Amino acid sequence: MRFLLLSLLVFFGYTTQASPPLRRSLRSASAVKETLAPGHPSEFDNLNISVATYTYPTGIDSIIFNVPPNNTAAAELPATQIRGRFYFPFKHQPGTHPIPLVILFPGRHGSCREQIDVPGLGRIPSNIGAFDDEGGCAGNQSAVESHRGFDYLGYALASYGYATISIEPLIINGLDPTEDDPALNKARARLLFRTIDKALEWNRDPRKSIETLGFDIAGRIDFSNIGLMGHSRGGAAVRLAYNLLESSFAKLTGEVYNWKERLGVTIKGVVEIAPYEAPENGVSVNVTGVPWALIGAGCEDDLIEFAYINLIQRQSTQNLEPNHFINVYGANHNYFNSEWPLSLETCLGDQTPTWDISAPRFPYALGDITVQVPFVTESPSQRAVAQWVMTTFMRSYVGRQANRQLAKAFDPARPLPKDFANGTEIGRANLNLARSKILQSMESLVPISVSPPARAIETVSEHTQSAFKIFRQQYNTSTLPLILQPGALTTLAVPLKLARSMNYDAIAIHLSSADSEIRIPLSPSNYTNAPRYATANCAINIDVARRDNCLLSSRILNRNTCSKTRILIAQVIAGDSYSPKVPLKSRFNLEFVPSSLAEASLNSSRPDVSFLPIAWETISLPCPRQRRSLEEVRINISSDDYGLPTSSNDIPSSVLYLGPVRVFNEL
Repeated sequence: MRFLLLSLLVFFGYTTQASPPLRRSLRSASAVKETLAPGHPSEFDNLNISVATYTYPTGIDSIIFNVPPNNTAAAELPATQIRGRFYFPFKHQPGTHPIPLVILFPGRHGSCREQIDVPGLGRIPSNIGAFDDEGGCAGNQSAVESHRGFDYLGYALASYGYATISIEPLIINGLDPTEDDPALNKARARLLFRTIDKALEWNRDPRKSIETLGFDIAGRIDFSNIGLMGHSRGGAAVRLAYNLLESSFAKLTGEVYNWKERLGVTIKGVVEIAPYEAPENGVSVNVTGVPWALIGAGCEDDLIEFAYINLIQRQSTQNLEPNHFINVYGANHNYFNSEWPLSLETCLGDQTPTWDISAPRFPYALGDITVQVPFVTESPSQRAVAQWVMTTFMRSYVGRQANRQLAKAFDPARPLPKDFANGTEIGRANLNLARSKILQSMESLVPISVSPPARAIETVSEHTQSAFKIFRQQYNTSTLPLILQPGALTTLAVPLKLARSMNYDAIAIHLSSADSEIRIPLSPSNYTNAPRYATANCAINIDVARRDNCLLSSRILNRNTCSKTRILIAQVIAGDSYSPKVPLKSRFNLEFVPSSLAEASLNSSRPDVSFLPIAWETISLPCPRQRRSLEEVRINISSDDYGLPTSSNDIPSSVLYLGPVRVFNEL
């Protein structure tokens, strides 16, 4: 997180020095074995769940770097280690059907932890240290056990009958990148495969199982039913692992081993939490052929360019299996992992942090600057959402007893329990373009009518260009937002450049009134020809988002200066069918972010930005009961007591984004 936070600071006018690279681990081999049971969450106290930490010797494993063991280059490779935590539900009796397996993969984080004294507040853990050349931590520092940060998921999944492995990628996290694997995500994927190798041994041989875990699980895991979850860089790892099991992609990356033949396993579903997203070998990597879900962090303080929203767009158009997007408003990047303390409040719009916002702040050194950090180390509410998504997803799609009806909990039309995750707000999107009949694509300026007339209606591509002109002017002349500390007027040495815009099939409507009616013409024949359009499972879906572009004339940590919170209410009407009334909040009050975080942190003279990807929510309503053609969809926008905000130079700043209108049938 440290590297990307520095990038964010540079973008908003701070200057830092590049952080030193993490050094290679050359730790000598050693074998450690232990069986652990204490320390699990209290809600699972009465369940018969056994837990073991497995630790294989540290040493050179050429397979992880795609090098054959007999290759002379193998001797020059850095050491790695297969290590992690295993959770097993012993309510599952021998002789019954084997149980499914879920594998959890943490992201890249500081390798070593030290306790720092905060005057007047006490001691708090800081995960900023790096391994030494022997793969250990210096002085009084201790290793950060990122795999333990998913204990809450391991116990929860085991309570539902899933064997669960949480992988520790600590040594890989500290290695230098390679030309073939610049983010080391392929190495992480192969570490996942090597872990499956070991689990297959446990399942074949009771002696191996008892020797490594302390108990016998032989014959009790179903490797034809595996679910994967990855957080941050771990998200990229599980996405790659799924694809490396397919021969076509494995040939593209030049894999030495045929992993499908070697392992003989089947992945049934993939979940990614705030994942790292970048092309591999020049190819954008997706998950197709199995159900997929992504949990987003609304107040992302690491992957601030939100590149994983582009992954969501690709999944929707390319994967014919269910895709789910759950955006946790107020969540940050770190607190999904309970071992990753300290974070920043970088909410860029109308979001309430999932942690204690009244907590005192303290000065914390990052490179050459000092930032104000909340005296908070976790967010139980944020983890509660992740636990709900994970257990619901796996029970829906992974295992002999999987029931896809359970996944209806992800449907935006389904109300959440009133006490859901202590009141945490989430956005839900049906990512089903590939499985839908498009009624209105929004790929060009269609004859949409807005009453009263909108100030402007543009495609997203057109809006990006026009909004960037305003953004560039404000960036160069305004007081920049207070991300962390009191900022100063910043003038760029060179003009701000738009490196990348978005080519979404979507429309941007600049509303002129908080009480508006929008009429969207449809293709009637597409509706009447849609398969089983009148069945109970038929739904009309439309993706929506709203942004009030006022951030550059405000200070982020002062919520009232960006304008009073304004909730617009949207209701979609299709024939005789009405959607629930949906609150539309401006979750992001900024539309442009650094296009390359690495460039932003290392070279502030190249201030390139990209359009912030749109985090959609889906409004869903039942298909009309009548069987005649559907010629239009109406969207009624209303607000109780106030109008729309404007930016500091009186430019209208409230934009409503509308994605494709489609008919969808979950057959």
